[in-house]
Amino acid sequence: MQEITWIGYDEFMAEFVPHTSVVSPPTADCGRVLRLTTKARHQLESDSPPIKNPFASLKKPNSEKDMYRLIPAALNNASLSPNYLFVSTHRGTTAEKSNRTVDCGMYPAHSARRLGRAGNRNGSDKAHLSWIDLAIECKIDPVNDDPFDEHALDARSRRRLIDDFLSRVELMFDRQQRTHMFGVLFFGNLARIVRIDRAGLFATHKFDYRAEGVKLAQFLWRYSRLPAAMRGHDTTAVRLDSDSADAQRMKDRVKDVAQDDFAGNAFKKSLDPRWPWWKLQVPDETNPDPGSSRYFLVGKPHFRASDVFGRTTRGYIALESGASSDDKLVFLKDTWRVVSDGRRKEGATLEKLRDEKVVFVPTLICHGDIHGQQTVSQTVWPRYNPGRACMLKAHQHYRLVVKEVGQPLHEVKNPYQAMSVIRCCLTAHESAFDAGILHCDISTGNMLLCPTEDGSYLCILNDWELATTMEEQAEGARLPDRRRQRTGTWAFLSAQAQNHRAKPITIQDELESFFHVLLYMALHLVPHNCDQSGLPQLLHDYFDAYRHCCSSGPRGGPTKDMVMNIGRFPLGLYNNLNGRPAPSLHFLWPVNGTVSRDRCRRHPLDAVISTFLSWFRAHYTLPYLRAEAATPPPEPQDDSGRVPQELMQLRKAKARMMAKGGSSPMVAPPSFLEPEVAASSSMSKPDIDEEAWKQQQVKDAELLAGMLASHAPMLNVLRRLLKGPWPDGDDGHSCSRAAPAIRIAAGTSEEVPEASAMPPSRKRKANTLEDLAATPSKRSKT
Repeated sequence: MQEITWIGYDEFMAEFVPHTSVVSPPTADCGRVLRLTTKARHQLESDSPPIKNPFASLKKPNSEKDMYRLIPAALNNASLSPNYLFVSTHRGTTAEKSNRTVDCGMYPAHSARRLGRAGNRNGSDKAHLSWIDLAIECKIDPVNDDPFDEHALDARSRRRLIDDFLSRVELMFDRQQRTHMFGVLFFGNLARIVRIDRAGLFATHKFDYRAEGVKLAQFLWRYSRLPAAMRGHDTTAVRLDSDSADAQRMKDRVKDVAQDDFAGNAFKKSLDPRWPWWKLQVPDETNPDPGSSRYFLVGKPHFRASDVFGRTTRGYIALESGASSDDKLVFLKDTWRVVSDGRRKEGATLEKLRDEKVVFVPTLICHGDIHGQQTVSQTVWPRYNPGRACMLKAHQHYRLVVKEVGQPLHEVKNPYQAMSVIRCCLTAHESAFDAGILHCDISTGNMLLCPTEDGSYLCILNDWELATTMEEQAEGARLPDRRRQRTGTWAFLSAQAQNHRAKPITIQDELESFFHVLLYMALHLVPHNCDQSGLPQLLHDYFDAYRHCCSSGPRGGPTKDMVMNIGRFPLGLYNNLNGRPAPSLHFLWPVNGTVSRDRCRRHPLDAVISTFLSWFRAHYTLPYLRAEAATPPPEPQDDSGRVPQELMQLRKAKARMMAKGGSSPMVAPPSFLEPEVAASSSMSKPDIDEEAWKQQQVKDAELLAGMLASHAPMLNVLRRLLKGPWPDGDDGHSCSRAAPAIRIAAGTSEEVPEASAMPPSRKRKANTLEDLAATPSKRSKT
């Protein structure tokens, strides 16, 4: 893993644990500073680090259970860290696997006594992940249990151990507000020290802690003297005491919350007493007054990304703190954004979208970088890897607050409502595209349905963190770090974006992502002809599968790419065929709550998905059809120099099939096409020759691929879909339906405007380097 770097003990200490004479006592909850005893203060102010080896007389442990008992006792007896206690909460034996948690750690003394065994520094009890200041892990095998062993393990075993270790670190990051974290790992008679931030991990080389215990003693002595920020604590987050005024205000807000109050119930759920509650500072860069901030009260994260490295976004339902604030709930996003030239903050993008009057986007309240909280791994790494390109990215801690609190699309249970949300978000995307911005992270989690006070819904295209301008795309200004790793939600990336990470994102890629979202929701909400036993494998193969390429990173699995190229979804691998031909995926109209696959009316979504697939097939195959038409293969000849009779018969048969309609490989189902498009999508000359047939294929492909040159065709298809008949219950009504109101903006209840078939507005910029040269009539010059 590129994120892991091994360095010597002395280098590690010099980089990350500098000697300081500043007295930095631990802090308790709510910011109350602990009173230090005279002896403790003298130890903290001492300029001389301890030189005694705390493990000199340690009995050799024979099991992990022994290690978790003996090591914390030795560290506590050495009195290295005043006002801290080393506590083991390990319950297993060598034959037992404890639950995935942090089994030992250095706790502030006041919290260690809350573990249920007050006065027993070495007893086993349930870990309090939100209080562990320094993580400790013990394993008995010095080689095969070490996730960072540089030599002994095969790649698969090492990857498994690393994932297991990082999952435990993730638990601490989840429960705390941390910028980085330290840990000590014991393996038999060896140990190493690690430091983890959002960009990477540094580990010391292993050393014998029984013979060189002074190293650990010096580390712990220095570590306990470091200020809270240098130990990795986010000083802009204040932990709330359960009896504080802010905590009481949070409890009062959810009293008698209405059943249909989505935000209120989500906030109530976040007030989990097993999780810490916080008051978070959010810089207000929208305020002209420099350094201004606002404060918000949060509980358990409403959403959190499951990772240690990267953006690791957490979302909170939040209540603003302060006597002047009201009780309206908002959404707070806490993330580690990638720092690079030209990449703007999400709040700045939302301000631009607001200025351009883009509909269906979040309403910005405040945002800003957290001062002094940026990763350092990417800065340190080059010093120990000279001559190598550093792949680690700088990450800056960043918070953003928006007005809307919404339900993500994948939680919507009504198919008609889901399609309405997708159409609204596609409208938002079109409006942003007209303003010169591409979203670049289309997913079910970024499409929100927000209930409003009047009973209608406000649809939101959320999370504009990865948005890029059209100028960057047209000028080839893709930043080097973006080329190294494709950003976005993997399941919904286009097949080309998955397989060609240096390729700039185009409107076609974005529309394909919308299609993948639509297909995902249809597979979960609408009856279809895929066996339920095969559905999980189908979902994995299409949305989650990847192939690892050492030279260029992960690439998409073959299924999505195949479907885009052939224009249908074969079910041969997912259905029990019993000798029958493999069908393609279709969506079915239920009758009286049941579905018959043999003779059943198709669901209206079936024709929509088939239509969209024909467009994407044309888009993917058009370059190959053009190349084939430009370079015709040499004619095969028999001994007499004539074209074989069998080939001539094959060509005539192909022409006769095309003359009967629908045989051209580019022909789309006519149901949702414009009449002139449907009429021109089949060939009518039975005696056409091979070269003319190839040229006609190119024309058909250009016609259908042109449907992806703007948003209007896809929006028109969705508009017709939502106005047409639906099965009873799919829309919450009968086929005659009264559609639920979808609001365009606060204070209105208008229906989504019909997508225009006219060319986009003149604000729209080029969406590829060639500015869609193949379809100039679809674009306006700028």
